[in-house]
Amino acid sequence: MKNQCFLKMFAGFLFLLLLSGCGGQPAESDNSADVLARIQAGATPLTPPPTKEVILEATEAPVLLEATEASPTPFVEHPAITAEKRVELLKKAEDFVAQNALTGEHFIIMQQEDTVIDDRYYLQYEVTAQKDAYPTSVCRQQYYIDMETEQLYLGIEKKLYAQDVVGACMKKMKETLSREKAQQQLCVLDGEKERDDGRYYVMHVFSSGAVMEDGTSFAYTYGWYYINMDTMEVYKWDVATDTLNKC
Repeated sequence: MKNQCFLKMFAGFLFLLLLSGCGGQPAESDNSADVLARIQAGATPLTPPPTKEVILEATEAPVLLEATEASPTPFVEHPAITAEKRVELLKKAEDFVAQNALTGEHFIIMQQEDTVIDDRYYLQYEVTAQKDAYPTSVCRQQYYIDMETEQLYLGIEKKLYAQDVVGACMKKMKETLSREKAQQQLCVLDGEKERDDGRYYVMHVFSSGAVMEDGTSFAYTYGWYYINMDTMEVYKWDVATDTLNKC
């Protein structure tokens, strides 16, 4: 009887040892092949791969630039324009204005800041014309010289008129005003206009009063003249009837 009880207890003890792995730690199984197969098949491995300690080197944090409002690009002086060339081109502008001045008229020409128009570089001049007999009668115009071609232009609003055009128009007006004995007036190219019978250069003949404290003055129009672009014939505009009368 005692032997049977002892055998039963010994059998139970062996059974517990088997369940606990014979008193040691659970044996590790190598499942690397299974993990590789699952990774190749696109599946997530059952057990995470062994980790490796990675030491990251310290790097400087990137500098974040704050947004700022755009500022205008400063003018870059044309590299081919030397001081001597500027004097030469100023003389060219003076000669042109003097050639087209009316009788009893003198002028002052002042160089302004260089400018860029349609991606081209220009020298800029302000020309002030004045009548000797009427010192309060003045007019101001803006002239430009292309730094590359050295072509001279008269600027009217947003358009440039080449020196050949301006010179031809002024020559016609000098002849016309001489016949009318009106050379005491000021005369400027004022732009162009298209009419039913063609396109014309518009010439403004006027005198101006004294400059007031606010810098303005009144202009007294003597007449508006139209020069046909094709024939260069001169017409005087009748404001009342909107007709052109050949001079």
